[in-house]
Amino acid sequence: MTEDPPLSSSLSSSFRHNTPTTILCAQSSAYSPPQDAIRKSFCETDEEQVHDSDVAINSERSTPIQEHLDEQPKPAFTDTRNGLTMVILCSSNVSSAMYGSLLAPFFPLEAAKKEVSGSTIVGFIFGCYPLVMFVFSPIFGQNMAKIGPKFLFIAGNFVCSGCAILFGLLQWCPPGSIFIGMCFILRLTEALAAAAKATAAIAIATYTFPDHISTVMGLLQASSCLGLMAGPPIGGVLYAAAGYYLPFAVTGGVFMLSCFVSIFVLPAMDESVRQQNGSPWWHAGRVLCSPLVIIIGSLVAVSQAAIGFIDVALALHIQDIRPGLSLVYIGLIFLVPGAIVVFTAPLYGWLADRYKGFARPAILLGGALGVIGFLGLGPSPLLSFLPSGKLWILIVSVAIAGLGWGSIILTYEQFVIAARDRGIPPNMQTQGVIAGINGSFSSLGAFIGPIMSGLVVDAIGFDWSATIFGGASSFCLVMLAVYTLVKGLRSYRQQDDSSRPLLAGDT
Repeated sequence: MTEDPPLSSSLSSSFRHNTPTTILCAQSSAYSPPQDAIRKSFCETDEEQVHDSDVAINSERSTPIQEHLDEQPKPAFTDTRNGLTMVILCSSNVSSAMYGSLLAPFFPLEAAKKEVSGSTIVGFIFGCYPLVMFVFSPIFGQNMAKIGPKFLFIAGNFVCSGCAILFGLLQWCPPGSIFIGMCFILRLTEALAAAAKATAAIAIATYTFPDHISTVMGLLQASSCLGLMAGPPIGGVLYAAAGYYLPFAVTGGVFMLSCFVSIFVLPAMDESVRQQNGSPWWHAGRVLCSPLVIIIGSLVAVSQAAIGFIDVALALHIQDIRPGLSLVYIGLIFLVPGAIVVFTAPLYGWLADRYKGFARPAILLGGALGVIGFLGLGPSPLLSFLPSGKLWILIVSVAIAGLGWGSIILTYEQFVIAARDRGIPPNMQTQGVIAGINGSFSSLGAFIGPIMSGLVVDAIGFDWSATIFGGASSFCLVMLAVYTLVKGLRSYRQQDDSSRPLLAGDT
């Protein structure tokens, strides 16, 4: 004869596995084993009701989850719509960079025909472009949610198209002050539109691919470098074929085509973005006050200034090393760092998205490679063991610098991390603010670099000038390394303090 289980065992089992009404039935059966028909009918009916209600509750709770699982998007880069979006954004970057770079070979010649005396005015015509982007990129970013990213991108492309075509019509503009004034008006207007569409493009890309921010930034950077490399030869061919107007007409047509395709391809996100709770204006101030943003922004600005320094001063330095060297070979040397960035920038981005601890060390390593490349350009007087006047050393140094410059795309995610640490919500408004801040720092370097290059090279020579730019990059890298170390030690101490027992008797 088997003994009945103890009451405590029955109750504990009931609490673990049964509903409250079932527990009541279990208790009644434990106290009075003989069951009458009424009590048995009550318990069975109540258990069935509880079972049905549990099923209903579970189905209600699982329905939103199942719907959420059903609504999960496809992997970002395999979705057709997302892929076409990325193609549009990259092609827009290619055309913008190509248009910016095709001016260099022949615009100074055309300006001379229009009685523009000296290179100072030409330099200001070129320099006003990044200055306007520096001012207006954060403004467009802050108002991204109000205006709408898709509208901002399409409108920017449309205005850029018109400015490019009108800039080609300056071939028939009267010379002198009228020509100069029209050049400034068109360049300022185009820079305003470029700031709008560039900020919108980055915000759309990072918002569409939130788990692949570094990868999409690498693709955008690679497309820009591709346009910078393609611009001068394509512009030279078109200029030789039909004169001044054709390069601008072709570029304007590409902008217009991108504008119309974007209307149908880009996702209609403007209304949903406007319905978001937009970040107040002081969120941008909170991001800018972050030490990480100040350090990373300074690094971005210095890197862009260094690129501007090479654009202005490297050709003359090559001619000093190798007098009479063909312009074709000089152009090929200029293509070396851009070609390397085209391949390394997406690789840096992919590795950063795949390995979450990769970005910060890669920025430090890439920055160090950039510094080494700059010190070898002269070479620097600090590297007295390197022979001077060797073209192969210059080419190797440019290639090393190109390997390092690809990592600059990883800085965007650091802005995102800084905004997250400041408690700013990760919506489109935040992406617009970050894109504006990133564009502002980049444009600041693009504006300062060429101006400082001319002044510094004339004062102290190319060797020491390259050393100064390398030293400025080194300072930013040291500050980033110190910040990372202090942040890591502080996090370690907080974890160590939280793991300690509150009372000595707890051990």
